[in-house]
Amino acid sequence: TMTDYPQSGYNHSGWLHPDGDIYYLADENHGRDLKVVSVADFSDIYVLNTFNAGSTDPNTIPHNLIIRDNYLYVSYYYDGVQVFDITDKENPERAYFYDTYPLAHDNSYEGSWGVYPLLPSGKFVVSDMQYGLFIFDALPGIVNGVETAPKELARLSIFPNPVQDQIVVDLDTEEGQRVQPTLMNIQG
Repeated sequence: TMTDYPQSGYNHSGWLHPDGDIYYLADENHGRDLKVVSVADFSDIYVLNTFNAGSTDPNTIPHNLIIRDNYLYVSYYYDGVQVFDITDKENPERAYFYDTYPLAHDNSYEGSWGVYPLLPSGKFVVSDMQYGLFIFDALPGIVNGVETAPKELARLSIFPNPVQDQIVVDLDTEEGQRVQPTLMNIQG
């Protein structure tokens, strides 16, 4: 067992690296980092490193995490989904993120609750308690024997930010691509 470790809290979720010697641990507490835990020797389990989504808000909370290929996918409540490159398994680096929860952080539990990256297509899904289900394209890697790469489907710019009296929406898409943009206020 490991009962005393840096930033300990409510040990909620974790995932074992495929090599079997590293365990990624999420304490479901406000302001706690994720942990890289050495489990190479079960008689000597300890935290090697801590990492987080880069938020300075004290109410940030990691929740569920799952590994696929060289990525650790984390549902991060108020900070949406965070994807960390674990090529260097002891030193995860944030590679991708998407904030599913546009409101301010709070001392509660709202936002991205679950992530599932193990679909055969390589796509991954994120559930947000307030804003529903998000579906994302596969990240770079090998999916069913085929190499994938990130594909930017469209680029949306909204400015100025924050909006005052006037807003400009600029949407760049592939030629011939059909889109149906929707602009909503903070109440949806």
